[in-house]
Order: sequence, then C-alpha cells, then structure tokens
Amino acid sequence: MINHSTTCERGSVANTQLQSLLNEFDVARISAWLESRPTGRGHRTITVCDWKPLNRGGLRGSVTLTLASGLIIHNCQLIEAGGRAWVGLPSLRFSRADGSIYYSPVLDFVTRTARRNFERSALEAVEAFLKARGEW
Repeated sequence: MINHSTTCERGSVANTQLQSLLNEFDVARISAWLESRPTGRGHRTITVCDWKPLNRGGLRGSVTLTLASGLIIHNCQLIEAGGRAWVGLPSLRFSRADGSIYYSPVLDFVTRTARRNFERSALEAVEAFLKARGEW
C-alpha cells in the first residue's frame, strides 16, 4: 500500500486550493494554478507536491513528482545555474578514497530524447506549481 502525503493527491486538496484562490480574487494566481493542473497530455502529466525550499548555491529546493503512470519520485532537486533552471532526479552520494564526492543516479532514461522530454515537462510542472504559490 502506498502511503504518501495528501498534498500529492488531486482530490480535495485541489478544490481547497482553488477555493482559497477564488476567495482572494487573485486572477494572476488563479491562472498560474490552472496552468499547473494536469492537462491530460498522457505521459507528460506531472503533479508536483512537497516543495522544500533550500537555497544552497544553485539548489533552490526539492519536490516530489508524481507521473501519470503512478510513479512517485521523491527528492527531485530544482537547480538554477548559468542562467537556466532544471529539475534533477534523485541520486546517491558517495565518497571516493581520495575524498572527492561522487553522485550516482537512482533513475535514468534509455534515450537522450526521453530524458530531455521529461526534464522539460518536469520543469514546466514545477515552475507552474511555484508560480501558483507565488514563489517563482
């Protein structure tokens, strides 16, 4: 049985968020919230939750992503550096014998195209989520 925060579910939390925005009559925030909702684009639908701001160097924070397939990916990082932003997948940190740090990916893609498509969709979803919260 999968047990994760109700903030990741689309039901009553979404209705509460919409009602809160409507009560404030904030058209810009309502538009951003509507854009962050799943669009029915099949495999590209990504739901964002559990935002944890960090602001350490280029690391802005971490989020949980839920894919249309039902896969939940915890600890994805929102990174900004060199004038661009991207969503990094979780990785494991290792120390080498020489003291240097190495990160090993937990998930990966078969093709570069699949990876780019995911990265684009994930960043769009995270950006819309943060805009709806007034944090982008």
